[in-house]
Parts: sequence; structure tokens; C-alpha cells
Amino acid sequence: DKPLTYGDSSSAVMMIDLDHFKQINDEHGHQFGDACLKEVGRIILGHIKDEDGYLVRYGGDEFLVYLNSITKEKACDIAEKIRLEVEDTTVNMRGGISSSFTISVGIAFAHNKISYNTLINEADEALYKSKEKRNKVVSN
Repeated sequence: DKPLTYGDSSSAVMMIDLDHFKQINDEHGHQFGDACLKEVGRIILGHIKDEDGYLVRYGGDEFLVYLNSITKEKACDIAEKIRLEVEDTTVNMRGGISSSFTISVGIAFAHNKISYNTLINEADEALYKSKEKRNKVVSN
């Protein structure tokens, strides 16, 4: 749990979670759930491709985005654009299965000599707050 040394004061972590993912899997099957995850990943990558950062799948239906050298305003703007694009997307599969869904996003920003683990925990806490209402972006 070492302190951040790369991009200390201008780094952000987003935790992104598909809303009601279990229900998506239960109603449409795991293959459709996987298609939804792939679509969310594609959307996220489209919005961070020009940034100094990366995307990882962080658990079943969660994604973690790390952005370096970014302002709070820009990170929140990117998160909101991702949320809106997912909200406007419908996933279609063979057999006529189709559905739209939403995501919730929690964002934390590096401060002082915060550790990576603490930054991730703060993003997770913000995600938990966003899940209270769903389809929302919350930052610390």
C-alpha cells in the first residue's frame, strides 16, 4: 500500500458497475450479460483512448478506470459521457434478445500522499453512493 508517485495530485480512479446486472443475466442469460459487459468496455475505451490511463475489469460486473494527469472536471465529464452513452445503447443478440441498461460510477481523486489502495477504496465508496439511486456519477 505504497503512496502514489506517478501523477500524485492529478490522478483519478473510476469504479463503474452495471446496474441490475444479476437481473440481466437471470432474464437473458450469461451470454447476453457478457455481451453487455463487452459493450460497456468498448464504450469506456472510446472515451479514455486519448487519455493517459487504462481500463481493467474489476470483478464480475465492475470496471476500474485509472486516469493520470487529469483534472477533476475532465474526469467527471468523461464519466458522465460514458454514463449517457451506455444509457442510450441497446445490446442486441441473435434470437431477438435485446435490452438497454445503465451504469453507476464512483470517482475518487488523488490527494496528498494517498495510496493506490486508498484511492480505489474511495472510488468504491463513491460507487456505493451512486448505486443508491443508480444511473448516476458520484465523486469524492
